[in-house]
Amino acid sequence: MVSPETISLPEPQFEGMSWRPPQKSDVPAIVALQDACCDVDRDERLVESEVLDWWADSSNDPADDALLGFDASGELVVSIWTLVPDGDESTQRIFGYQNQVHLRVRSEAMHRFILDWWEARGRQRLSEDQNTLPGKFVHYRIADQDDQIHFLTSHGYEIARYFHDLNRDLSAPIAAVETPEGITVHPFDDHRSQARLVHNDAFRDHWGSQPISVEKWELHLDKFFEPDASFVAFDGDDPVAYVLCGTYPHDFGDRGWSHTWVEGAGTVRSHRRRGLVSALITRAMQVMAEGGMEYAILGVDAESPTGAYGVYEALGFRELRREVALTKKV
Repeated sequence: MVSPETISLPEPQFEGMSWRPPQKSDVPAIVALQDACCDVDRDERLVESEVLDWWADSSNDPADDALLGFDASGELVVSIWTLVPDGDESTQRIFGYQNQVHLRVRSEAMHRFILDWWEARGRQRLSEDQNTLPGKFVHYRIADQDDQIHFLTSHGYEIARYFHDLNRDLSAPIAAVETPEGITVHPFDDHRSQARLVHNDAFRDHWGSQPISVEKWELHLDKFFEPDASFVAFDGDDPVAYVLCGTYPHDFGDRGWSHTWVEGAGTVRSHRRRGLVSALITRAMQVMAEGGMEYAILGVDAESPTGAYGVYEALGFRELRREVALTKKV
């Protein structure tokens, strides 16, 4: 195991800029930087409560795992976050999806510094945590962000997987899918812990997936969680399928229509190919439509081993955009 003291963090060399770890008082500035980058990169927007969750997550410490860069006027223009989730069992992932740099200071040198600092801090984290799992750096990009994808591939990353966002017009008829005999459906909020167990079982054979911890699960069930459109299916006393939905009104303006995300849906292995996910998503879409939502959105692995893509197409979902996952071994 390499000692974290032997892994040095690169020093920023950019004239007129100052650098320090983030504080909670920086949250409005972080959101403003995220918004400026979203206007260019078309990523999902964040609000202050979502950023504050980064401090609530015990697996990461912003004081050590993040770095902010300010220009000469004091405006936040760079935000680097090294996110290392707990609970990974086969591969320890290090995520960089919250790294942001304002268009005004983007350059090859800046992108290289951000990547080098983030990777070095990730290596330190694995050493500090005495983590013996193989490590993997992970970035996600929209598939047509050619310049960003080229930058990463030129620095050792490989395109590992394609993911598609699909949407479904909720004004079109929604045909009910009946649940199989013996299956009962219950409100998600009454069975949050059982739903997590279903999720971890359902996704253990999916690319890039690792078990989600109790803390991460509960953090995700925040004010954007849609309890009325989320369900857990049981076979007797055993939870066997779930659907989890969330609505983020701050994204409506970018797309031009209201929408709710199907953020998670899965079935335990013993109950696959019985139409359970189709039944739960159909039920969720009916709730969305009754609430006045215009579209449902979900993300799917283009090579899902469960045939999920075909299931969603049969429910009326169509491709909205493509994303790529880029990875590199630590």
